[in-house]
Amino acid sequence: MFDAIKSMPAKVCLCLSFLIGILYSINFIFFSSCSVVNGDGDCFSLIPNGATSEDEAYGRGAGTLYVAGVLMFGVITGNLLILNEGARGKWTIMLPTIAGFTCLAIVLAPPFQGDYEAANNNPLYATIAALGLYIGAYIMLKEEGVDEGLAFNMGIKIENEDINFLLRESKKQLEKNDKNFSQLHMFNFKYIIDNKVFKDLPINIFCNQLSLENIFISVPKNVLKNISEVFNSCNLEINRFICPSYAMGIYLLNKNQLENGSGIIDIGYNKTSIALFKNSSLIKLLVLPIGSNHITKDISKVCYLDQKESESIKLDFALFSQFNKDIDSLLPKKYFINSNYRKIPLKLIHDVIESRISEIIEMINIHTNDQDGSEIIKKNLLIVGGGANILGLIKILNLDIKYEFIETIKLSNKQETQLMSCNSAQNLFVNGYSSEAVAISMEKQKKGIFTRFFQFFN
Repeated sequence: MFDAIKSMPAKVCLCLSFLIGILYSINFIFFSSCSVVNGDGDCFSLIPNGATSEDEAYGRGAGTLYVAGVLMFGVITGNLLILNEGARGKWTIMLPTIAGFTCLAIVLAPPFQGDYEAANNNPLYATIAALGLYIGAYIMLKEEGVDEGLAFNMGIKIENEDINFLLRESKKQLEKNDKNFSQLHMFNFKYIIDNKVFKDLPINIFCNQLSLENIFISVPKNVLKNISEVFNSCNLEINRFICPSYAMGIYLLNKNQLENGSGIIDIGYNKTSIALFKNSSLIKLLVLPIGSNHITKDISKVCYLDQKESESIKLDFALFSQFNKDIDSLLPKKYFINSNYRKIPLKLIHDVIESRISEIIEMINIHTNDQDGSEIIKKNLLIVGGGANILGLIKILNLDIKYEFIETIKLSNKQETQLMSCNSAQNLFVNGYSSEAVAISMEKQKKGIFTRFFQFFN
């Protein structure tokens, strides 16, 4: 019953005020004259006045009681409407009722009774009880949106200082949680204002609650110290550290890809980096301890070939796919550069390469198995690094993960990847990037007397 109200205490308060209201509204509207004469004679009163014929209050106050009855009847109607429809936006009912109850309680208070002191205070008690229950219900219904649309309930205006405060507190919290890590980047992933999510900076918006969800890129302090020592020994000063995966993403991805969601998988020599972007921010960064060199080592170990021969076989992997089902197909003699020719089934090489690639894919899936990660990784993916040069890699990815869209960027060597990251990092250092959380400049604005007055009370 009355499922529109979720708060049980608020529902109880509204029901109790309804019972008080229906009792007093019937008595005060229909039996006000009999009530003031204490039900003497042929009069009937649900709640007598308490005065006797000898008191000055006897026979007086019928008009006041009638007004109280009408107000109580309005409460009954309002309570039923709130209980039936829910509390959202019902400040239009509750606030005027609270104001009316308050005025009535003042009028019925002993200091204003005058020659009505002989009468009992039942109307006053009923008014105070109904007022208390109503105020309690109103406070408890705030979480259910009773203030929605309230003009003067603007809350606090979000200013630059508020955002900067949240940024400082986020950094403090990070340092408190792990003192051995240093922050490289911080991104404003989303702003939460009164339980609503905003992507853009919410300056000059009025709200009651503001929170900020940040994403940090951190590295161990010892790593940064060791890198700094190397540069210091060369009389070079480091002004800022920039994450290479972040820099590469900014360089390779366009504005729409950064906003809607894209992923970059950098298959390097000994490691694979995964960077996921959304809402123009880096939302996930992972480094897996497995790279394209592990494939080369697998071939070398299984087939007893040297590093150079195994690397050449790995890069030509797609050429063997057509022979996968042919057990009798053998590795061509041209791949035996430093080793003596022997019969090595192509199927064996295919299985070795595919097994290691599948392991990389499985690790990627495990570490991106959340709502944002899985959506991005299967929607828009760029593969870079030396591992992107493996022929047939995209075919395996499409078969194993069923990506909707994959773009491959082949980088011939490690130096090219590093050069691209460095160029992007230099641009980030000079120009910055809009998604990174930085302190907002605090420009002093002239404020009028009315602005300062309302801010004082806020």
